[in-house]
Amino acid sequence: MMSSSSKRQRKRCKFDGCENGAVKGGVCRRHGAKTKRKKRCEFDGCENQAQKGGVCVKHGAELKRCKFDGCENGAQKGGVCIKHGAKRKRCKFDGCENIAVKGGVCIKHGAKTKRKKRCQIDGCENGAIQGGVCCRHGAKLKRCKFDGCENGAVRGSVCVKHGAKLKRCKFDGCENGAVKGGVCVKHGAKLKRCKFDGCENQAQKGGVCRRHGAKTKRCQIEGCENQAQKGGVCIKHGAKTKRCQIEGCEKIALKGGLCIAHGGGHRCSRADYHPLDAIPPHAGFKKDGQRYCHSCFAYLFPDLAKMQVRQEHLILAEIQRRLPELAEFFTVWDCAVPNSCTLKKPDLLYDMWTWYLQFEVDEWGNLHEDNRERLREINEAMGDRPGIVIRVNPNGTKPMLSKRQTTAGNYGYQATTHFESKMDQLESFVRKVVVPFLHADSPFAASDVPTVYKLFFEEISIAAV
Repeated sequence: MMSSSSKRQRKRCKFDGCENGAVKGGVCRRHGAKTKRKKRCEFDGCENQAQKGGVCVKHGAELKRCKFDGCENGAQKGGVCIKHGAKRKRCKFDGCENIAVKGGVCIKHGAKTKRKKRCQIDGCENGAIQGGVCCRHGAKLKRCKFDGCENGAVRGSVCVKHGAKLKRCKFDGCENGAVKGGVCVKHGAKLKRCKFDGCENQAQKGGVCRRHGAKTKRCQIEGCENQAQKGGVCIKHGAKTKRCQIEGCEKIALKGGLCIAHGGGHRCSRADYHPLDAIPPHAGFKKDGQRYCHSCFAYLFPDLAKMQVRQEHLILAEIQRRLPELAEFFTVWDCAVPNSCTLKKPDLLYDMWTWYLQFEVDEWGNLHEDNRERLREINEAMGDRPGIVIRVNPNGTKPMLSKRQTTAGNYGYQATTHFESKMDQLESFVRKVVVPFLHADSPFAASDVPTVYKLFFEEISIAAV
């Protein structure tokens, strides 16, 4: 005889393989159990549940709002939302702050929830959206109703570009999207950071960033380590991206349908201060709703510009300090080559008359300095002369700099214990390979392409362009 303390087992649907609970006649609602249907919204074609006055929230039903002034969140308990103090049941495990889901525990500690249905295609782990498949394998998502727009509809049947309103940061004049607590990251929204000591990158998966092991979807082509973009492949292997509208240009289009070289992306709002430029310079800074290039930003807001210090600036400044004999050949620092047609900007450039020296700092292993087309374009701007390109990786297993937050709340970089030793190696290398030829022809005078040296990647190596 079953004891009174034993749990009553819920009857399951009699259809083979169905785990849903039986509702009526031994079957679940999905397999035909007829139950009293909840009242639907009175608007034609709307399948949402009616809340108040016969309509759903979307069509005007008013829900009880949080009693805090200016808060539009729904009231949960005690007339307030969760943000303003409504208490939710926590997991009963000691020290666990997760919300209890079922049985007094969270999912991490054993609460069983109905698992999201997976895509039917073998080997695919994406969630099924429509017709048993994911977007990648044919599920159709609601698109923006504007003619020719392929963006997904976000709200009101339109995408963000065509007017869908998203929650903005509550700080006056800020147009960034609210992330947490009604504010953007810039104004205090805290994001989950990588759990590795000293790493400020955002955690992606498993509490770590991509650099420290978070796995991202890779290209399906065997042996390719690039990140998958569309259709399971990277751009190199066929993922389609929007190209520049200028005929013959194969570069990726940014804002306005153009690439950076042809005027795409954000441009400096002080165009009248750049009369000699056919296209205003790229705007990488934003203040009070206006966008500025680095020069204009530094001129208008010198105090803020001081905080925009990258690893590149510190490494290149140390190179100039340690190698004063290069000063007479200095040409540009992070600017386009003078009197040339290219918009490509070498990090640090020296012109030795018959050849040139170029330094590039690869922050976090950034590969853009290794772009062969970019190096060729700078080489053409230098008159197809022989050149030496020295690429420096300040990060890696023994980083030269570490990011730290100041007492004012700003972030900056400071030297690690490896900085001096690595700069000593860099100085020694330049004095051996470059300095002996300052007033002579390059050792690679016979070459019409730059010679690339890579320092502190795995080991010092040389690569032809």
